[in-house]
Amino acid sequence: MREGQGNGRSSLGSHVVNEHAASRQRELERIYSRSEALLDEQCYDENQALLREAIVRFPDVAELCLRTAASYLGSAEEEAKRLVRHAAELEPSDPWLLARGATLMLDLLDFESAEQYAREAKAFAPEDFVFASDITHILGRVAYHRENYGEAQTLLTAAYEKDPHIPEHGAWLAQFHYQQGDPIKALEILSDALRHCPDNALLKEVRSDVLEYVQLDERDD
Repeated sequence: MREGQGNGRSSLGSHVVNEHAASRQRELERIYSRSEALLDEQCYDENQALLREAIVRFPDVAELCLRTAASYLGSAEEEAKRLVRHAAELEPSDPWLLARGATLMLDLLDFESAEQYAREAKAFAPEDFVFASDITHILGRVAYHRENYGEAQTLLTAAYEKDPHIPEHGAWLAQFHYQQGDPIKALEILSDALRHCPDNALLKEVRSDVLEYVQLDERDD
């Protein structure tokens, strides 16, 4: 063997590996772009089919696992949970992924997993983490589910005050006060939340429900 021949083969091998990785990433980006376009067009079944096929090809990509899990909300929810867990196993110290996984588990009403991933995300998160208020909100929702109402109020309030531009934060804080028997406080929160998100359908729906209750209560009096 001539001197340097082995190094040449090693260099060629690295080039092939790098090109394969680049090709794989380009294909994933194409899938993500197509998926986002389908969601914008509200083609939910087509999006689910696209991601279901993709996850068979790329089962070890955490981002794809989360996107596919999200497409299964309302249908194949046990598979959605499995994919979120797999994503967390693939990237166990990624706070962005863990926070999104916690949100999905909350949507799937798996409160234990939602709390676990939220706390893990918080542990790994950098300062000024973009999902910090979401983590606080998730933990507040978990506390409410467990009927720890004092803790729930503290956390839901903190999440809303940190980021009032997220409609769910205002809606859930308002619902909390409404369900605790304080519809006037709920309406105050909704009024403030609608200042930040004036066209949000969720906030308008919650306000309509609370107003209907208040008007009925006034008529009863």
